[in-house]
Amino acid sequence: MNGSLVAGFRLGKPGKERFFFEAPPIEPGNGKPQPLISAHLFDPAGRPLVQINNGLVVQNLGRVKLRKTTPGLSIRAPDGSPLFSFETVAFRNTYYTRFAGTLYDHSGKLVASGAWRDFAIHVKVHLL
Repeated sequence: MNGSLVAGFRLGKPGKERFFFEAPPIEPGNGKPQPLISAHLFDPAGRPLVQINNGLVVQNLGRVKLRKTTPGLSIRAPDGSPLFSFETVAFRNTYYTRFAGTLYDHSGKLVASGAWRDFAIHVKVHLL
């Protein structure tokens, strides 16, 4: 997050029609990293795209293309252009989740953008 590692964070407040993105700390569990991202994602016009709960897609309102991988998820626009992705990887006796793409809130305002180390957040961050 903005070039630094954090245990977990939340952007926005959970709500039915509002943007929110939460990346909680990952516990080692059974030795496989499991990203537990929960989010309501929107396009640049503020239209709902997808709702994710604990790493699983619950609603695909924007008809985006989803590709679930062992360590994460890739979200693409219906035309195939990349929107957002996340993956969890092992790192020095722990796990971390990295992000790439652009996030917009429910009014179309830019929330975060970039790739991996250069992923920058442009709103208030709540650490978990």
